[in-house]
Order: sequence, then structure tokens, then C-alpha cells
Amino acid sequence: MKTRILSSLISVLMLISLLPMMAGAASMADVPKSIEAPQNVAIVTDEIDGEFIGVAFNYSGGANIRKFLTMNEDGTLDELGINSLNFDMQIDFKFDNDPWQYKPSWDWTVESSGDAPYWLEAGAEPFVGDFYIHPDDLKPQIETMDDFNSKTIYVRGRYIVTYYSDNTDESTVLTSPWSEIAIYGKDAVVEKVTSVEPPVLKKVELKKDGEGVPYFEITVDNPESVKKLLNGSGYIVTVFGMRIAGGEWSESGSSADMLWEIYNAYPNDSGSLGEINIEANVYEFRLRYEYRDSDYEVTVNSPYSNVLTLGTPAFYKNASSWAKADLNRAAEYGFITDNIKDNMKAPITREEFAEIAVKLYEKYTGKTSTYTDMNAFVDTQNPEIFKAYNLGIVKGTNLEQKLYSPKNYISREQMAVMLYRAVMIIKPDTDFSTAGAESFADEKLISNWALESVKFMSKNGLIKGSGGNFDPKGTTTREMAVVIAVRVYEKYAGISN
Repeated sequence: MKTRILSSLISVLMLISLLPMMAGAASMADVPKSIEAPQNVAIVTDEIDGEFIGVAFNYSGGANIRKFLTMNEDGTLDELGINSLNFDMQIDFKFDNDPWQYKPSWDWTVESSGDAPYWLEAGAEPFVGDFYIHPDDLKPQIETMDDFNSKTIYVRGRYIVTYYSDNTDESTVLTSPWSEIAIYGKDAVVEKVTSVEPPVLKKVELKKDGEGVPYFEITVDNPESVKKLLNGSGYIVTVFGMRIAGGEWSESGSSADMLWEIYNAYPNDSGSLGEINIEANVYEFRLRYEYRDSDYEVTVNSPYSNVLTLGTPAFYKNASSWAKADLNRAAEYGFITDNIKDNMKAPITREEFAEIAVKLYEKYTGKTSTYTDMNAFVDTQNPEIFKAYNLGIVKGTNLEQKLYSPKNYISREQMAVMLYRAVMIIKPDTDFSTAGAESFADEKLISNWALESVKFMSKNGLIKGSGGNFDPKGTTTREMAVVIAVRVYEKYAGISN
């Protein structure tokens, strides 16, 4: 049976918060005049040690519920003389072909609250949450989980929002339509799910909560096909991911069968994100779904959503004007490391290039590079060098003496060789032929061990010469290396700019 289970948090990353700051003067025209029905409804059941303890009705609110919450938290309602804001929810249910329990006396009036048996409890979350139907109210139809094998329960809910205006000395009541019907039991859909559509991220904004703490607000479009799975025998779990561009993804899972249109994520107290300057980094966000069967085993993973990016990409210094457009994208990809960002025109060292090469590999493959041999070189302890060496992108300058020479500058032909190796690793099915590659006027100056790499990089538009020359022994600057890494990534990732 489909029993309520909360997924484990992979990281303490996703915090659902509804405290954005509104800008500009508000008026009564900004106060919602209607309320949407509860959305993304689903039923899951609860049991502890095999004992049935009730049914949970999961839901999320629409735009106007969120607007009320926003205006209340940022003080706008107080400015308009509105107080005593309350969110209530009526829950109606039935079994099989029985009639709904609803009767006209449930309809809320200011004078009488009606006699609906279920209400959103004080302090409960009106935007995203769940509401329990006590097992005593399900008797005699349902007394154990096994009773759902022969019975079907249908549940619907509606919001009631009330507030009082000091200016008019009147109370206002807004009642939403009933939600779609959530179904559980013998007539619920038993689906064979073989694929799940991914969510679509529509936008991300940097906002501040009521205490001035910055957070990210991500707007999500959940496909209708996924919403329909909420009423099946399995579960939908949303996995939210965030990272500083080029770093490792940090992910957390939502509660089962709860979908959100808005995710709010704080970077604070989130592992490696806890020490960062929120306005001096590039952040990436993505989502996916897990479909879990009735035993809560993951059976289908959706593809990842599109990735949204937010931040200040041009945090580098002293760059040439010709390179800035590429460097801005490089910052989003995470290719501009701390060691090079303060002077992009400076020559690049072997150590600095290894760091970029590792970022290129990880960005393209989505994998975290590793290493096992810390004794490969005796003149460095930089783990990025050992990662690049383990990948086969870089080699030592003297293997017998175990030297890497991390502070040595690299030439243009050396850079071509290292990036050629990177392509072989990230895209091994590439056509590596050099037939038809343009010749350089100074080709005779290119070392034999580098010629094929230079020709391949040139043929594919990844490295360019100047005035017909390649200048193989010339020093490579940091910005040159980064720009070419961007070209490699975008070419093989199929990104057009």
C-alpha cells in the first residue's frame, strides 16, 4: 500500500520559506480578491509499526495564497490596515459511491464558522503542507491498511481566507473552489511507470527574507503527467540541486508526493556554501523527479531539468576586451579559478592550467575527478594536479625525479597537447583526424610531439594563430587558456554562442 514516507535529506540545502520582500507602495488593489483551489493534491496513508494512524491530504497553494503570505510577512497588510489574517481549509471525503459529506452549513460566514469537521490547524503551513484525517473518523469503513484493498477514499479540500480591515471596520471572507479529487485505495490507478518527464525551471531570483537574509527563489513548472502520478500507487519525490558553478552539486529530496511551484533555497549553513559571498559567485540550480513504487523503492529517475544560473560572472580582473565575452561564460562554467582571477593577462603556470583542465573535465562529464597517488610528484601537494595527472591530461617534466614543475609557464604548443588529451578523455568518439588542417607559416617550429595536437585543435577551430603563424613556443596567458577551454567545452557540449 501507499504509505506516507518522508525522504532522507541528502544535504541540508532546501528550505521552503515564504518571506520575500516586496518593493514599492501597495494599495488595496494589490490585495487578492479571490483564492485558487489547493493544487498538487495527493493522498498518502500513515502507519507506525504496522498500525494504521490516518490519511494525509497533501496540497500546495496558488499564487494568491502566496501573495497573502508575502504581504503579511513584509508588513504590507499592516500598512493597509488589514489584520487578523487567517487561513483555514475544509476537508471533504467520501468512500466509493457514497455521497460527499459536504452540506451548505459548511459555507463560512462571518457570524458562523459552519460545522465542517476538518480545518487547517492554527500555525500550519497554508502554502505547502499536509492535513490529517484521524483514523477514528474513517471507521467503520477503514480500520486497518488492508481495508483499502476493498475500499476507495476520495478527498478534496478548499481554502478559506479571512481578514479584518481597520479602515472599513469589516471582515472579508474568500473561499476557494474545491480542489481536484485525490484518490486512494482499490480504485486508485496502478500504473506501470517506465519514464517520467523532467521539471522545467522558469526563473531564479535573488531575494531577501524578513530578516534581510538573502535567498534564492526558483519558479518551477511541474508537468501535468507528473501531477497525475500523485494519485497513483507510487510516489513522486522531487530532488533539488544547487551548487556554485563548477563545484559539486548538493542535493536534497522533498517529502513524498509533494510538488512545489516555488522553491526557496538558502546558501547559508549548507556545507561548502556556508562561507561564501553570495553576490560574488555564480550559482546553478536544477531539479529532477524520482518515481518510487509502493514499497518506496526508486524505479524511475526523470532526466534533470534545465539548469538555471544566477550570479556575478565577471569577478575576474585585468582581462583583455577581446576575451571578456568568453570569460563571462567561463565564470559561469566554473573555469576561472581563485588562483588566476585577479590577473587574467598574466602567463599561466602548469599548476594553474591543471586546475582549469580538471574543471573542464568535471563540467563536461558531470563527474567528480579523483586521485589515489599523492606520491606521483614531490614538488607539489595541489590535489588538482594529481587529479589532472590521474585523468591523463598532464604529465610530469621529469618522471624519474617525480617533478611536475608547477610554477613553470606553459607554451602554446604545450597547451594544445594538454587540451587535445582532454578532448580524448571527455569525448573519445571524436574524429581526431587532421587531414585538411591548415598549415601555419611557422609550422617547422612546432615540436614533433605537439604537431598532431596543434593541427587537430586548429582544424576544429579551438586554437587560432595570428598572421598565419602559430607561435608554438610563445607563452600562454591565463585568459588564452580559459577561452580555449570554453571553446572545447561548448563545441563538444553542443552549445552555440
